[in-house]
Parts: sequence; C-alpha cells; structure tokens
Amino acid sequence: MKKLIGCLIVIISLSCQRSDKVKPEAEEPLYVYVNSSGGYTYALDANTGKTVWQFKGSSDLEEYMPPTLVGNTLYVTGREKVYALDALTGTVTWESSTIYSGSTAPIVKDGVVYVGTMDRLLYALDIPSKSSKWTFEASYMLCAPTVVNNEVYFTDINGIFRCLDKNTGQLKWETQDHHGTYRSNPVYYNNSILVGLNYTFVSLNAKTGELIWRFQSDGEVLSSPVVYKDKVFFGGTYGYSVFALDIATRKRAWILTSPDKDQVFSSPYIKNDTLFIGFVSGRFYSLNADNGKVHWEVYVKDMISYSSPVAAGDKVYLPTRNSLLCLNAKDGSENWSIRGGKGAGLSSPVILLKNGKARHPAPSGQEDEK
Repeated sequence: MKKLIGCLIVIISLSCQRSDKVKPEAEEPLYVYVNSSGGYTYALDANTGKTVWQFKGSSDLEEYMPPTLVGNTLYVTGREKVYALDALTGTVTWESSTIYSGSTAPIVKDGVVYVGTMDRLLYALDIPSKSSKWTFEASYMLCAPTVVNNEVYFTDINGIFRCLDKNTGQLKWETQDHHGTYRSNPVYYNNSILVGLNYTFVSLNAKTGELIWRFQSDGEVLSSPVVYKDKVFFGGTYGYSVFALDIATRKRAWILTSPDKDQVFSSPYIKNDTLFIGFVSGRFYSLNADNGKVHWEVYVKDMISYSSPVAAGDKVYLPTRNSLLCLNAKDGSENWSIRGGKGAGLSSPVILLKNGKARHPAPSGQEDEK
C-alpha cells in the first residue's frame, strides 16, 4: 500500500509539473482585417480567407489606410467619422464627432484617437465624450502620427515634421530643414525619430527636431522604417534596394538590390529574425534580418504597392494591388488568396490572434499588444 501511495504521489507531482509548463496558446491568427479602396472593412477567417463580416464606411481614398485593433475593438477611419467596431461581429460600438475626409490610420492611446484628414487637420478625438479634444492645422497628411510618452509626432506633404503635446495639441517644435517630403511613418527609437524623405533617410532629436544624422538612400523613401536589434530597415525607390542600417555606427549593415531595378514602396515586417519585404514588380522575399541572406523568394504576379505584409503564426499575409495572399512563412507557398473586388485594392492587414493579442503592419503608429 505504501508503494502504491508513493507511486500516486509521484504521478500527481509529475502531472502538476507538466501542467505548470504548459505554454499559452501559440501565436496563431484568428481573423484578418483589411480596408478596401471601395470603402469597405472586411474581417476574414485567417485560415481560409472567407469573409466573416463586412462594414461599409471606411474611407475610400486612393491611398487607403489600415484599421487599428485595440483589444476586441477595431477602429476604422471613415470619410466623416472614426468608427469603433466589435472585432468579432462588426457591430458599431462607437463613432466620433464629424471629421472631414479622414486620410490616415487611426492611432489609439489612453482613450484618445489621433487621425489626420484631407482638410489639413490633425484631430485628437476623446473616446468617452465622442468629441474633439483638440485639433491642429497643418497640411494634407498621408502618414499616421506616432504617439510616444507625452508627444505626438507627425508629418505632412509640405515636408514639415512636427512634435505636439499629446494632451493639449500645443506645438513643441517643427522642422523643414531636411530637403524633402515625408512619405513614411516616423519611428521613435532611443530618444530619436527615424524617418525617410526624398533621397535621404534621417535621424532627428525627439526633443528638439535637430538633425542627428543623415543617410543618402539614392531614391525617395516611401517605405516606413522598422527598428529591430539596433538596426533600422527600409526600402528605397530609385535605389531599387532594401537597406539595413546599423543605428549606432550609421553604416549599412547589408543591402538587397532588385535584379530588375525594381522599386520598394511597401514597408518591411520582421518576425523571429525573419524580414519580409516586397518589390513593386511582385517579387516577395523572406530574409535573415541579421545578415540579409535570402531564405526564399516568390513572384506573386501582381504589383506590391504601398500596403505592407504582416506575419503571424506560420503564415504571412501579403496585400497586392488587387488581392490579399496568405503564404506559408517557411517557404512562400500559397495557402489562399482573395481579390479586392471590382478592382478595389486592399490595405495592409491587421491580425487578431487566438490568444487575443494584435499584430499591426510595421510600423503603423499603433503598438502591438505583446
């Protein structure tokens, strides 16, 4: 009997140990959310591409912007309002006061939605009151603002970079001394701002806007930068390349140049040391982010424009001019694809994982839930 009791104790002990070491559900995608240039927001089954729900009301500008996911709420920029949708059902749970022609993705921080519009205003919309907390007049904005600490960083098409107080909208500093137009989202890194312009890529002091360093990219930088392991990654247009820069030394760590003199408009996405990036002609790469070694390359036979890929689980979701592709992240083989419908292109995707966390295109201005 003592031996039997001893065995039972051992079995129970081992069982408890196994239970303690059970990992939470893997980072598997559940839903994929995209906006279309036709003014629809779609929720798609991440494994099949089938439509779960759709919402008519997103902005139908030519350069369509992605939605933003916070918890189980999906925020969508519309023509005249910002909408909050239940991410599982598509039901409208909140809508803002009136805005005019939203032109950037909505960025959500501390109960406030920040969004740019075609009438040259940056709005801070208070979620509880549904009203405008403050507005700042600038110029037409294409790139989503970046909200860090107590600051809002944003650019406009006139080549002016500004820093505002997050709570009041008061201007802290502005600069237009870097010879170009900003067309990529700014990234905050270690008290600096990294952002691309015409023929150059710059690092600015986040407190003053003063230039820290400049890198000549040999082409307009439309691709938004991504920071990973003290390197910054971005694509160039007439440089026909993807660049990896060591931020500390300001020197090129590696470069991938298109064999076809092909431009890069899309932004990179990095997951587990793997960088995914597409060239305009349809060449799509999986690379080692540390050294630039190519894991695989596929040709998707469609233009990869401004919309950017997002990887989750063992899949990578790639928007093209007319379609959204779901590829195997290990070898680039296609799992499924859908078309935007009637020539409507699709935005960068946003992913809801089965564990309830979110993955946004990088960088979107919205931080992912870790």
